[in-house]
Amino acid sequence: MSKKRWFRFHIDAWFKGTTGLSPSEIAVYITVLCELYDNDGFAPLDVRVMARRCGMREGTFRKALDALIARGKLSLEAGFLTSRAVSEEIEKRERLVAKVEKKLVEIAPKN
Repeated sequence: MSKKRWFRFHIDAWFKGTTGLSPSEIAVYITVLCELYDNDGFAPLDVRVMARRCGMREGTFRKALDALIARGKLSLEAGFLTSRAVSEEIEKRERLVAKVEKKLVEIAPKN
C-alpha cells in the first residue's frame, strides 16, 4: 500500500472525543494518531521517541498513554499501538482514493 500523507479530521468529533482529557493526554493522542495514520494503523511503541516528539519526559508520556489506553482511545498489541477508529478511517480513505482514481481513469482522454 502506498503511503497516504493525509487523513480526514472532523473537528466536532475531535472536540467531543477529547473532552475531559488533560493537555498531556491530548498532545500524546494527536501525536500517536499521526503516527498511526503514517504507519497504516500500527505504530511501534517507542516511548523515548514519542515522548520527545510530544516535548515530554518519558514518565509523563507513559502516564498519558496509559490513560488513553484505559479510556479505550488507543490499544497496545504486541508492542504496537493501534486504534480501531483509525483502522476504520484508513479503510474509508482507501475506498475514497480508489473511487477517485477510477473516476479519473474514466474521464481521462483516450489517445
